[in-house]
Amino acid sequence: MGKKLLLIVDDDSLIVDTLKMYMDDAYEVKTFGGRKCFYAAQEYIEKKGRIPDVALVDLALGNGSTGIDLGNMLKKVGVKKVVFFSGCHEVDSLIVEAKKIGDKIIEKPARYSEIKESLDG
Repeated sequence: MGKKLLLIVDDDSLIVDTLKMYMDDAYEVKTFGGRKCFYAAQEYIEKKGRIPDVALVDLALGNGSTGIDLGNMLKKVGVKKVVFFSGCHEVDSLIVEAKKIGDKIIEKPARYSEIKESLDG
């Protein structure tokens, strides 16, 4: 059996690249970073690429997009687990919505062990 597919989406490309580096051993990793990460991830999902097993999604994706929108989309196509990343600047209403959709919310910055446990558990 092959590795599980992990989707990582964050508007901070440095975070995306760092997470990919850490997660490559345990997962097959597909990433979308930068200002247009939401739209790139949305296009990937709509074109019916391989459905990720798990996803790690930033709550605030920039350009007026939120991880909530993407999380809803991911759940609809059958992603088993969506874990959200939250910076301290996230508004309470986003956190409330994320708790309804996501399986876990991790506050930035997070340790590798916390992220891995959230994805695996």
